[in-house]
Amino acid sequence: MVTVGEWIDKLSSSVCSTELDSEKMQNLLRRLDFPKAIVISGVVYVDGYGRPESIHSVARMLKQSIGGEKIGSK
Repeated sequence: MVTVGEWIDKLSSSVCSTELDSEKMQNLLRRLDFPKAIVISGVVYVDGYGRPESIHSVARMLKQSIGGEKIGSK
């Protein structure tokens, strides 16, 4: 089973994603205090509207923001 950190790492360095990736990203963002986040076909609206970001760029931002910490660990 792949950890959340491994999944983010893979997604951040990829150029393709699946609908499952979109679903996982939306669930992760909502758990990270972005309750209105919407992810559709690899396009992320962090606030539920506005300028879209690619799922890959959001994964890179998440990866950078956590630094050496592991996503999902407390």
